Amino acid sequence: MSPLNQRISPSSTADSTTEQKTYLVESPGLTYSDGIIHYTDSVRSWEIRIDHWFLPATRPYPRTSSLAEHPEYVQVLLAYFDRLIKESYSGRPSGKVLSNHGGRVLRIIDWLRSNGIYHFADATTADILQLATDVAQLGWYQALHYEQRWRRALNTMSKEEIREGLYIQPNGHVNAIQSLFWSQKFGWGSEHILPSFARAHIESLFGPGGKIWRGRKDEQHAPPVTGSIASLLSVLNRLSELPANVDRLRERPFRETYQTAENLTKNRSSKAKNLSLHDAVVILKNSVLGIYEVAPALNELLSDMQRERSQLSDPKFRIFFINHPATSHLSELFGVKISALNIRALNTNAEAELDDPILNSTEPSIDISIDTVIGFVQSACAIAIGGLTAHRPGEIVGDHFGLRVGDLIYESPEDSIAKLNIYFSKSLRERRPIYVTRMVMDAFLSLEKLKAASMPDADTAPTVGENLFDLHRISSKKGAKPVRTKAKFSFGQTEHRSLNFFLKHSFANEEQESNFTPKMLRRFYCLLKMNRYRDPDIMALQQTLGHLWASTTHLYCFDKPNVPYDERAEEKIGARNTKRGEDAVARRAFLEDTLLLNEESDSIAKDILFENIDQIIFDGAAAGGFSRFIRKLYARMLENISFEELGDDDQVSALVEMVHKKGYRYEPMIHGQCHAKADGHHNSRALCQHNGELRRENAGPVTCRKCPYHYLAHEYIENMVMMHAELVAEAEDFMLPPIQQRRASLDSTNLARIIELNRQEMADNRASMVMFFKEGGI
Repeated sequence: MSPLNQRISPSSTADSTTEQKTYLVESPGLTYSDGIIHYTDSVRSWEIRIDHWFLPATRPYPRTSSLAEHPEYVQVLLAYFDRLIKESYSGRPSGKVLSNHGGRVLRIIDWLRSNGIYHFADATTADILQLATDVAQLGWYQALHYEQRWRRALNTMSKEEIREGLYIQPNGHVNAIQSLFWSQKFGWGSEHILPSFARAHIESLFGPGGKIWRGRKDEQHAPPVTGSIASLLSVLNRLSELPANVDRLRERPFRETYQTAENLTKNRSSKAKNLSLHDAVVILKNSVLGIYEVAPALNELLSDMQRERSQLSDPKFRIFFINHPATSHLSELFGVKISALNIRALNTNAEAELDDPILNSTEPSIDISIDTVIGFVQSACAIAIGGLTAHRPGEIVGDHFGLRVGDLIYESPEDSIAKLNIYFSKSLRERRPIYVTRMVMDAFLSLEKLKAASMPDADTAPTVGENLFDLHRISSKKGAKPVRTKAKFSFGQTEHRSLNFFLKHSFANEEQESNFTPKMLRRFYCLLKMNRYRDPDIMALQQTLGHLWASTTHLYCFDKPNVPYDERAEEKIGARNTKRGEDAVARRAFLEDTLLLNEESDSIAKDILFENIDQIIFDGAAAGGFSRFIRKLYARMLENISFEELGDDDQVSALVEMVHKKGYRYEPMIHGQCHAKADGHHNSRALCQHNGELRRENAGPVTCRKCPYHYLAHEYIENMVMMHAELVAEAEDFMLPPIQQRRASLDSTNLARIIELNRQEMADNRASMVMFFKEGGI
């Protein structure tokens, strides 16, 4: 038996027998009462129902229990939330952020209890490492034996008991599971997925399910990616930093969270793929359709329904809806029928929809709902705004930082000149007005009209500052309480208020499905700018994208998966005057551009190696670790008589062949050249390598200066002088956030010192080579 499973007593340490510790919350707007944590952020109030977060039975505790039944865990959660609020650098975090962190803490508690650890103070560093390893290798659902919980529950329940945990239609078919029932049954505090055996068992008892049941997609969760595990490790570290008057981990378990996460995970985080030109055309074409065709008809329909809802009975309201010209027009646009009784989203409240004959039907239906059409318009507008402003999805539709009513400010209505007050989440951390195109303006106005048309009554107008994507749902029943629902700029289990239907309709006639994700819009914007202007201003793109560092923007534009080398080669070589015979500097620039476009060109690499080695030996004005290696190699080769008798060019050619055969290659950077070997396993001395992989994108002048594979000459010193001038300008630019100004000031000071050291080294190397040829030694 493992040491973890031996600890089954909840009072195994002295700390466990002490009096219950009490934590006094310090953050305003954070309180706890009767199993509910109440929290108010800068936008709205939240209720986090920890009495609905359940823990499974264990040997000392033979029944499931909610987290609210364990005061010591409640204290930990309050202290954790308090610390999270205090540490937030972008204002008060939203209630969703607190809930997500609380869910991670709950799963950590669940894992510890299943291994006989009932207090954080009892967990050793080895225990926490085992937890992180299990989750990284298996995922939470397997690490917490989720399927076994389902099997134990189903094996001990009768058909009638299982029926209590299901939403059953009047015709006897299953519509959905009652999540709270099953959470309480076997102890679970996260989102439910339905294992295939559980679905098959339920269908064997109650027959095929209804429409919502058939539309449910319960895929097994894959192991988390590196970023998710890094977040988990940060949560575990924070649990060691809580105040002493609550239960906490005894020591900080992880020093480097992301590096440790990379070592633990099998499923590495992948770079966002680029959006193909064909997919981009299809998506933007349907965005135009949503803004200029669907939105006007939809807003007309919703406004008329809003006006007539209180005047008509339910049957007459249905007739009014079916006969409305906008309904027919929308049906023609989408090629499907729009059902009046399907106005409410089909996947949000199954129990309230059991009396709906359309939803209760087990026959396949191609009807779509008004919510689906609303989701299409919201997706079209969000894509247009995101694609044409290059802003992040959270800055467009987010609860906390998304677009709000009144954020569009006209400067000249007659000339269609306007600014959009939009949030920059990772750089400025505040809203700033930006000039926008006419299509962005039209998309925003469509969203404002849509919000106004979805208000409970025609006399109520949206309030300035309200989230633009947060709408009321029009009910098919007269006098029903208005329900608010929000668009999700992502993919949900069903198509309502998500991107599902937008993409389904956009690519209905395509042979292959699109791999589109909202993140692609920012990269596509960069590539559009890059190809439109050939050499875009990286600093301008950096400000548009809201990147803190220009290096991130450079990766968006020039990352290898994003820019096909053959396409850029055709553009660059075709547009460049290739007269390069006498001008060595021009030839070097030409070769660098060409090699950047096609890294497999050995002949070009040898040409550049020839020039570099020739300059190192016979000019001496070069610096870097690679120049030291070449000088020493040349000195050793001169001991060979046959080599010594060769002419200068032949000697250089011989060294080129020797270096090239050893695997040394060429990669241009703005501050020099990298000659690391093509085989990453032999680059252990490279200062930018990690686990044998070179990370040149993270290497700057400071890192590369002492690297044995680095080379630079006069032209690279000039590049660094230009970089220094840009940093000095950033340090004095009051429009930039203070943290970026301070970093630019420090970087400019360091770069100035590097320039000075490199110049001195080049002068020393030249003097050294002169002495070598005079006296025969370096």
